[in-house]
Amino acid sequence: MRLLRGTYKRSLETINRHFNDVLTAIQYLSAEFVKLPDPSVQPPDDYKWKWFGNALGALDGCHVDVCVVVADQGRYRNRKQQITTNMIGVVDWNMKFVYVLPGWEGLAFDSRVLLDAMTRQDAFVVPQGKYYTVDAGYTNGPEFLAPFRSTRYHLKEWVSSQQQPKIPKELYNLRHSRARNVVERTFGLWKKK
Repeated sequence: MRLLRGTYKRSLETINRHFNDVLTAIQYLSAEFVKLPDPSVQPPDDYKWKWFGNALGALDGCHVDVCVVVADQGRYRNRKQQITTNMIGVVDWNMKFVYVLPGWEGLAFDSRVLLDAMTRQDAFVVPQGKYYTVDAGYTNGPEFLAPFRSTRYHLKEWVSSQQQPKIPKELYNLRHSRARNVVERTFGLWKKK
């Protein structure tokens, strides 16, 4: 250890070793302290979720700014030309993360990241008969409930027009958007911190 401009410097090997020791201890204790949500629990008594009886929460992708070497920036440049990593986040009704898979390049599509999450050794698994609400970037299926395409969906579209739904697909999309908004709010709070 040597003093340099008033700060202590340690070798990377020492930091790496101590970090791994702490991480191993946390993993050892995780079974005692980390409790995943019970999928048999009923959703909260909330008007947003009453239309989605077997839903466990919502799932979405999120772009997070990163610094990468210049040679890799092409893969991490998203559609808005920012250097990001694409992560998938799954939250329950109470805005608690249930599953997170970070690290994908910024130009990776959300559906590709989800496919990877479901095929890993520590795979994201949806219990039988349950599902998560997702946006139109994902495929509708038994485990994922997406909105109708080509029909008004986002909450700001409803607020700005001040109109009520006129057809059943619009009513469904409005209810779906209100429920799935839990993942957007969770990401927003996470990014603020």
